[in-house]
Amino acid sequence: MTTDNPSVPPSDQPILHVVHHHEAHDAILHASQHAYDHTGTNVANVGEHHHHSDRAITASDPLKGLDDPRIEKVPHGKNSPHLEHRDKNDVTETHVRLGHKPGDPDPNYIIDHHGHVKELRAPDTKLNGADHAVTIEVEAGSRLNKHQQAALDGLEKAVKKEYPKSKDADATPEMQQVLDRTAAGPGIPSVAPHLRGGNVGMPHGPKDWGSHAGDRGGNGGRVPSAAEARARHEDVPYSAPVDYGKLGLDRNVPRDRIAAMISSNEGSPTTINWNDNGAGVSVGMFQANQKRGELPKLFSDFANTPQGFATLEKVFGEQMAEQIRANPEMVRGLNFRPGNQLGQELEQLVQDPTFQELQLNQLRSKIDEASQIAKQHGVTSEAGVALVADVINQFGEGGANGFLRAADGITDQEEKARAIARSVQNHSRYGGRYAADMNGKVAQNSLSFHNDYHGGAEDA
Repeated sequence: MTTDNPSVPPSDQPILHVVHHHEAHDAILHASQHAYDHTGTNVANVGEHHHHSDRAITASDPLKGLDDPRIEKVPHGKNSPHLEHRDKNDVTETHVRLGHKPGDPDPNYIIDHHGHVKELRAPDTKLNGADHAVTIEVEAGSRLNKHQQAALDGLEKAVKKEYPKSKDADATPEMQQVLDRTAAGPGIPSVAPHLRGGNVGMPHGPKDWGSHAGDRGGNGGRVPSAAEARARHEDVPYSAPVDYGKLGLDRNVPRDRIAAMISSNEGSPTTINWNDNGAGVSVGMFQANQKRGELPKLFSDFANTPQGFATLEKVFGEQMAEQIRANPEMVRGLNFRPGNQLGQELEQLVQDPTFQELQLNQLRSKIDEASQIAKQHGVTSEAGVALVADVINQFGEGGANGFLRAADGITDQEEKARAIARSVQNHSRYGGRYAADMNGKVAQNSLSFHNDYHGGAEDA
């Protein structure tokens, strides 16, 4: 990213160096654009031409492991804390934080503003008996440059390979904001990626499957861009043009404006994310997930209509259509891949107008269900219901309830919604998406905190 371009937003401009270490905490917490290295110096998101090629870590030449010679071993000084040895099975977490704040213990690894990796503390050592994490500290500005990004991706994979019991990396909220900005690109508002949260359970059959909200949410997260997918060596998501006029999406109706907002966070009716965080494909307007979410239900509902079943027969063949209708759980085991027969058939299915219409109608129903759950916490506004519906779609009703309780005891509708958004931000590594809802998307979709949501009655 160059810094002399007048079109670059002020928040992306370089940050002047300071040496006031005590200012680091507030700067990182409130701006998420200031980051401090372990010496207390403020660092900016420097241009990539400053990178030293002899230690370059790139997407095409990633780290080979924790013993990669490009990782510089930094010797401990005489004031280093006493370190204890820990076994491989003791490492169960990976923490990624933005810069160095007063009181932070030394990390295991530092990724500096050139994208160089330094090992300050060997990962097989611990500070105390409760230290089960490999900690990575990133010296970044408002975004990562490509060398920092390649270094972080490679380091996370190397830790996971060396310590197989470790969970996926957990970023601090301010670090997650930097990751979001990096993923979004210059000048584009970020939307945080999300894992699925809820669990559809094991339904007894199509008739009572989905007859109540339960905990059947938990669908797909933000679909990566083609560039993001290629950078991660993943399959590029599929999407085809959609005629929203023919689909019947009416932006004069609050419920459909909420549907449009959720779809903008998730995907269009034709969007296929081929590998949603290891849980199979996620499909459509609310990214119905294959292995942990509602894709089997979506297929089952479609199969149990005459026109839908005829379409499934045409796309997948008679035998497969019968199997889907009789046992929709079998969808969880299908191997949808771009280019294989099932993948090509799925691409054909998402372009079917009746399948798209079913998605919209189900999303409308999910919004109405969410409005009833929102009322239990006193959330009645259009914008508040939009947020609640978006949270429930991701985490399921059971997973969302903990966040929704943050609204209890607050009277102002906007403050209730913001309290929920903050709760997700504070307790989920992917909470930035709901802050984006509150800080722009509800307004972009003409959703008000002053008007109550009245559900499907407004369609009449």
